[in-house]
Amino acid sequence: MADTDDPPRKHYQLKPREFERMNAAPVAADASGPAAASPPGQPDSGPIDVRDLARLAATGQPLLSPRREPTAGRTDVHGVLRENLARANAAGLNDVVLPPPPSSRRKRDYWFLLCAGNGSLAGLVFLLGLNPMTVIFGLAGLVVFTVGLTWIMWFVMDHY
Repeated sequence: MADTDDPPRKHYQLKPREFERMNAAPVAADASGPAAASPPGQPDSGPIDVRDLARLAATGQPLLSPRREPTAGRTDVHGVLRENLARANAAGLNDVVLPPPPSSRRKRDYWFLLCAGNGSLAGLVFLLGLNPMTVIFGLAGLVVFTVGLTWIMWFVMDHY
């Protein structure tokens, strides 16, 4: 049986470097070497070189254009917002009337449960007879019920 030949070896390499030139304008060179460019910010200045910026900084010329005053009119955001606020105030949109807070049923429910629970415990004590054991256990039941109901209604439960 004949051995099959391996396919020819593939050689991989990086593709050749291609750079896109952003400053394609021709550079005029003077006798000193680096390109003589006008100060940055002017429309016909050409490409900017670091040496030009250093030369301008050494002479004390401003590198950026002077600051312009903000334009008034439609682009004044604060003015537009003031006009919108005045218009909304005139239409009464910012007049807010808060409703009264809703009455809580918690106090009513607390007093109802307190009277019903303590009344039922006191009635049970009188039904069983008035002897020292039933009175002491009845009073302890009243205290435990009152403290437990108060704790649950005012500290554990949320507003309802």
